[in-house]
Amino acid sequence: MSCLVSIALLSLGTVQPAAEPAPQSTIQAAVPLSDIARVRLPAVDVEAALARDSDRPGRSRPHRVAVPVPVEFGLTNAGTWERLADGASLWRLRISSPGATFLSVKFAEFDLPLGGRLFAYTGHCRTGDLDCSQNRVAGPFTTRRGGADQRLGLPMIPGDEIVVELWLPPGSAAASLRIESVSHGFRDPLGFAVTPPPPGGSFGCQRDINCPEGAPYQNEKRAVAEGYDGAFICTGTMLNNTRADNRLLYLTAEHCEFWTDPQTMTYYWNYENSGCGTHDAPYTYSTGSTNLFHNAAADIQLLELTGTEVDDTYDLWFAGWSRSVTPPLRGASISFPDDKPKRITIENDPIVDCAPSGCPDGWGPNFWRVADYDVGVTEGGSSGAALLDENHRVVGVLTGGVGTDCNDFEWDEYAKLGPSWSALAPFLDPTNTGAVALDGRDHADFPAAPPAADGATGAPLRLGKGPGSTITMTYDNVTCSGDHAVLLWGSLGNFGAYQGDVGAACDVGHDGSASVSFPGTNVWFNLVWVNAGSEAGHPGFATQGPRTWSAVGLCGVTDDDIADAGCD
Repeated sequence: MSCLVSIALLSLGTVQPAAEPAPQSTIQAAVPLSDIARVRLPAVDVEAALARDSDRPGRSRPHRVAVPVPVEFGLTNAGTWERLADGASLWRLRISSPGATFLSVKFAEFDLPLGGRLFAYTGHCRTGDLDCSQNRVAGPFTTRRGGADQRLGLPMIPGDEIVVELWLPPGSAAASLRIESVSHGFRDPLGFAVTPPPPGGSFGCQRDINCPEGAPYQNEKRAVAEGYDGAFICTGTMLNNTRADNRLLYLTAEHCEFWTDPQTMTYYWNYENSGCGTHDAPYTYSTGSTNLFHNAAADIQLLELTGTEVDDTYDLWFAGWSRSVTPPLRGASISFPDDKPKRITIENDPIVDCAPSGCPDGWGPNFWRVADYDVGVTEGGSSGAALLDENHRVVGVLTGGVGTDCNDFEWDEYAKLGPSWSALAPFLDPTNTGAVALDGRDHADFPAAPPAADGATGAPLRLGKGPGSTITMTYDNVTCSGDHAVLLWGSLGNFGAYQGDVGAACDVGHDGSASVSFPGTNVWFNLVWVNAGSEAGHPGFATQGPRTWSAVGLCGVTDDDIADAGCD
């Protein structure tokens, strides 16, 4: 029997930035930026926005860093189109908001044809008080699945003018873009200011994660990222799960409300000073997520990052967790207080369990309380940070507390994981182990490629897309005697952890196709032909000999040896 198998990986809503952005207008001869259409936003009333935040119900609220301004900008009613010498099309739009420290853009529609690229970059910088020499370009952003429901939020761009640029290759199909809001930044969440904040003061007790106090938490810091939704920032933490499949599970506080528009989220990684008290924090970012669970009473939300594959540039750690009801003997938390690079807070005394007393001045029995910190203090922007126990496992999520600075702190409370376990378990314990606790792990500790199954068609494929992705297999002119099945064999830790019969009984000259969905990310697969009458899915059963496969149209393969043919 012989066959040709072709596989296509269809990524759902994946939008990815490249590592080294270079807008096309800087590569090819284009109209000077000064001749490009510019729109100026109306004056932004920051104080009014902050007043509205103060009137929000509840005692916890996220930390505002920007004010979104509703707009209606598209490819036909704004910006400037031009045809480049090679026949490519270029569209640019300048948007200014005087006085802004940064700007970001949110798209209600983002649908690009194959080969299309979107960039955003600084158009004007407030020289003297802002440093726009770094992190001034974002992109390119592309799409492998668009449509009018495809939303996208861009990261913060320093300066008070942003340029949005779309490049379409010659002969390209049309694009669809609609900008629904532009956020006017008024704080300095990513260190855009030229002059660093003065040391000491009422928050002088705060310590960088790379100060000596943070030395024991160098793994856990890599799980912590700042989330930004176009208005607010919060802290969140990547969690491990019992399948150890590098699924990008991000835990934060429900009151941050990232669940309301998760597709447009931006997440900032590795935003930390290199030393103790330095002012040199770089960062990387990812875009896009989906909501998995949120509960206001518990003040917990769990999202899954969908826009960027895990790779070495993010240097991720998946934090361990514990749903134990036993109070931790001590605790620590890593966050971004008042938009500062990662800080560490440490409590060396036992954590207070609010269950016995109910903590009537707080949020109730389903919370842990830190009565005092021995190192550091939290601020706005710390919401959603994880409470780590003495085993460096996540046991809670920061809701809020009472206190204003290092000299006036009373307590913080963290939502326990246990009361939300029925909702969290399908994601944190997908293998139904019943585990009460799980240790953290490095993203690089992904299981090695499984041994080739009997009849496997060449080396295993490592496919790096998220849940909901679909493998489509087509096979032509299959000749065989008897009934056979083609199996797509996946392995996450244990060989055969996922397998699916994606074929059917075949006859001479049979043509067909089938597909299978898989959970998680970074999954190893073998293509295996086995006798349908055998116990399909187990290695070692009789097969019909070696087969071949084709990688034509295989999108999103992380194996460098396989071409990303036809995928942009």
